Amino acid sequence: MKSRLFILVCVLNACSMSNSNKDSIKLVEMDSIEEAFSIIPDSVELAENKKNNVGMILCDSILDISQEKNLRLFISLVCNYVNKQLIYPETEYKSKFEEEVIMALYYDSSGFVYKVEPIWFTRNKAFLTEASRIIKSMPRFPVNRSGVIGVPFVFDIQRYDSIQLKKTFQ
Repeated sequence: MKSRLFILVCVLNACSMSNSNKDSIKLVEMDSIEEAFSIIPDSVELAENKKNNVGMILCDSILDISQEKNLRLFISLVCNYVNKQLIYPETEYKSKFEEEVIMALYYDSSGFVYKVEPIWFTRNKAFLTEASRIIKSMPRFPVNRSGVIGVPFVFDIQRYDSIQLKKTFQ
């Protein structure tokens, strides 16, 4: 029996900013939940991505994700892709604003994402826009059956700097 995925939409405050940064830098916040949903890729955008990324796949072989080892590899591949593609928005980086956006990505048996639902996101427009950009650029998942995966988009400055440093030396 499939378990249901309950979607929790939370709005977070920018509590990690220091008082001095609050006065000098204005982060762009969304005015409404409707504005947030307008940023998240819809089925039309995802179908367009399917046409553009036909040959691109996340890894060389198709994984049988019914096996725990392959499921872990699949999750690792998706998270690594997100981490490598993530570009920290400049204003948020300078203000040391950190946040996490978590999206549920529904994929078909060919590995294409066809639906996106927010699980956790912020009122900060830049973070949601960046998460959406990455989702739109995702190659096919290396799977042979449909499913859903919760993907974290972690905007953590120390983690981001560490990944950027690794890219420099590769």
